[in-house]
Amino acid sequence: MASLPWKVLVFPGNSEISYEINRSLRDCHAVEMFAAGMPIPSAMQDRFAHWDLCPSVHEDGWVEALQEIVVRRKIDFIIPAQDDVIVALTEVEALFSGKVVCSPAEVCRVSRSKRATYEVLADVVRVPSVLTPGRIDRFPIFAKPDRGEGAKRARRIDTPTALAEAMETETDLIFLEHLPGPEFTIDCFSDRERGVLYCRGRQRIVARYGVSVVTRSVENPEFFRMAEAISSKIPFHGAWFFQVKEAVDGTLALLEVAPRVGGAAALSRASGVNLTLLSLYEHARLPFAVHPKNIDIMLTRTLDNHYNIKDIKYTTVYCDFDDTLILKGKVNTRVVRFLYQCINRDIRIVLLTKCRQHLPTMLERHRLLGLFDEIIHITPNEKKSRYITDMNSIMLDDSFNERQEVETVSGILTFDPSTVECLIDDRA
Repeated sequence: MASLPWKVLVFPGNSEISYEINRSLRDCHAVEMFAAGMPIPSAMQDRFAHWDLCPSVHEDGWVEALQEIVVRRKIDFIIPAQDDVIVALTEVEALFSGKVVCSPAEVCRVSRSKRATYEVLADVVRVPSVLTPGRIDRFPIFAKPDRGEGAKRARRIDTPTALAEAMETETDLIFLEHLPGPEFTIDCFSDRERGVLYCRGRQRIVARYGVSVVTRSVENPEFFRMAEAISSKIPFHGAWFFQVKEAVDGTLALLEVAPRVGGAAALSRASGVNLTLLSLYEHARLPFAVHPKNIDIMLTRTLDNHYNIKDIKYTTVYCDFDDTLILKGKVNTRVVRFLYQCINRDIRIVLLTKCRQHLPTMLERHRLLGLFDEIIHITPNEKKSRYITDMNSIMLDDSFNERQEVETVSGILTFDPSTVECLIDDRA
């Protein structure tokens, strides 16, 4: 077994799934993360400190390119982070020195096809009826690609005309009975010897472009029964999930299964079950236990901003106090987060302030003593530019006039509190 910390490669590093993998492992002392993928503009690319270019699995040369990365980086584990990549990697796993963290190749092949999944599982769980286009006489029905994800090209079909158009333009669709009820995703974890160790459902309350953006934990004993029935036919190793939807009669019908973490598996992580980390333990064949917290959680996933600012280098940060570090009487935690990022990088921090109150008392009250390399307390009439002695620096200040004065005289870049977020480095 590889020595700690494990070097883990996420491929591709710019998928929706890689976001959850990143968040699951970035604070784990036993893991050093790497990523590889196509050279495309992506916020995900800026989430990894170590990034290598690698072609898509749909292009020639990807195996050789990935082999070179795995050898050069001395990768111990490779985590596939997209459905086609899962199948592609498991089929050539023997060519890599790093272990692919996924279920066996045959499991991945079956899971990738909805038609194959329904055929394998039809005698153990309720699956939707697969309809023959020439015999459909009742609408609505539902159409989706046999090999698809994220609800891409999936839609309800209400008329014979719409059905004919779909058949004419898309040859990979399967046509299913319409399931009108609520939809649930069930996050699971299986050990290859002990079976299903974890199973927890969540309702997809709001979904956008196939991504669950509001989801809530749901208890239903039928979820675990279905999980065990599915795994009796499809032996998953590590994290996996399945999705179900209520039929007209209220029964739960299977939509799909997948041998990976779901994009909203953060809900399980919040309840104490880190599915990605557990998958590493399972593949390393290390002892582990699963102990979920019995708490009701709702997860809301929103757009977030991530920046990659080129060519800004600084050895000192000058920071204002009132309305910058202290905002509305409280510590501005976003600014403090950035300042501690600077401390980790040995960047000097100078408090440059015109605070009218007794500064030592204020710093002690807010538990900020010891944060600064230097404290410069000036009078209200003084110019801050006079005290900028390091020209390789930046300044944080809420005052437009003071930022302009410093930029004009000193020529350094200045930022107000609302733009501090662009200085945060989230890479792991």
